[in-house]
Amino acid sequence: MLKLLKATAIVSIATIATIITGLIRAKFTAVTLGPAGVGIFSQAFNFQQLAINIASLNIGLGIAKHVAQHNAQNDQLKIKGVISSASIMQIIASVAFIILTFIFAGRLSKFLFSSSEYKNLLIILSFGVLFFVLGGAIEAALLGFGNYKAFAKGRSLSSILSLIPLFIFIAAMGVKGGFIYLALNGVITFLVYYYLFYKNVPKDIFNSVFVMDKSALSKENLVQSGRGLLSYGGVMFVTGVLSMGSIVLLRSLLIKYYGADASGYYQVVFSLSAYHIAFFTNGLWSYSYAKLSIIQDRNDYSFEVNSTLRFCTFGVVPMIAVIFFAKDMIIKLVFSGKFIYSRELFSTQLFGDVFFLLFYVMGVSLLASARLRAYLGLGIFSSISFIALFLSLHNILGLKAVTTAYFIANLLSFSAVVYYHIRWMGLKITMQNVKLLVSAAGLCVIILFFGKDGFFMVGLKTALLAAWLYFLSTSAEKSRLFDIILKKFRFGGNTR
Repeated sequence: MLKLLKATAIVSIATIATIITGLIRAKFTAVTLGPAGVGIFSQAFNFQQLAINIASLNIGLGIAKHVAQHNAQNDQLKIKGVISSASIMQIIASVAFIILTFIFAGRLSKFLFSSSEYKNLLIILSFGVLFFVLGGAIEAALLGFGNYKAFAKGRSLSSILSLIPLFIFIAAMGVKGGFIYLALNGVITFLVYYYLFYKNVPKDIFNSVFVMDKSALSKENLVQSGRGLLSYGGVMFVTGVLSMGSIVLLRSLLIKYYGADASGYYQVVFSLSAYHIAFFTNGLWSYSYAKLSIIQDRNDYSFEVNSTLRFCTFGVVPMIAVIFFAKDMIIKLVFSGKFIYSRELFSTQLFGDVFFLLFYVMGVSLLASARLRAYLGLGIFSSISFIALFLSLHNILGLKAVTTAYFIANLLSFSAVVYYHIRWMGLKITMQNVKLLVSAAGLCVIILFFGKDGFFMVGLKTALLAAWLYFLSTSAEKSRLFDIILKKFRFGGNTR
């Protein structure tokens, strides 16, 4: 338990460092570029993330898993095979992506930005993808070796150092400098992880990747390792590409229909959702996935899923309430007053976040139970419904269609995954949780959609939130929360 707490604390430091640098980047780009510039820059960033998903084959989890297994068995030959085969496959995929970007740069620029003026910059950006992919493979290997300190150093250092080209190139070249920054950020990330890999793994393992040890490059070893990585990461690859692909497609439609400013306004709520939801999703992966993977008894499984749903519901509703009440201040503090129009997008985006998180909980449950086809099918349904709903609503709602589509798509996806769990996995949602979820939805409607933002209404909604927390939580949950708060103040944060 102590090792788990220590590892979690170390990884949390890296997460916080990433969020802080992300906020600095958001503020700097907002002030320097304005809504239209941020709209173009954020689309370029999302396209790069999609490219990384494709070129990496999304096998990072597989690398970590297989390296950890072989390291536990002290089988260095298989470790070399995993890392070497992953590197070879990812380099081939990255080079293929660079070539395709070079060939279709004009069409890509037209599709992404409704303009061909960024085609040469897209080629520059594509070279950064190769370095991001290799850096990501090293990061996954470090996690496989259980070296959380090196992982945390890599995340923190690469995030902090990336601010240097950000300030230089965007200040000097505006939005076009943003493309160069994205490419150089990949180089910086790779160099940081290259150094950490060299310092923290056995030299023969390092050489198997960067000097190419012949023993690791045997056909049998590479084929066996490659098959294992691809089979493990196949579903994650498809769902990851679909999810990020839908965001890239959506932004291209926003720019096409409403201009680059619209993409900039959407970036405000999109980035804020990513920041606050990460506090829940990181914990779900580190605890719930492992916990659910080893439970065999159906009643125990239902208990764990119900407990996770309660935890996330009690956490996310107050979170979205605070963000909603402080939205004007957040917009001006994190971005700038030029982005104030985005306040109109907060209600439906935040309501969608609630159902996204609950859908995510059930998705983790599917993965932990090896229900890969169901996970893939629901991922496809979520992405397609998001785009289809936006296309159906954009003539009616304008820019608000994007967040409305996000909310409805997540509500439908959550409903579908709960039905699947009940119908085919025997999950029993407790009546206590049914009341909690229904009341949470009703409370969110009141907080997000009723009344103006005056002092009286904020006070009334805060009182309703406090009453909901009090009456819907159990005596044991109240007692546990009280103990945590008491220990927090008495012992300076020790909550064990």
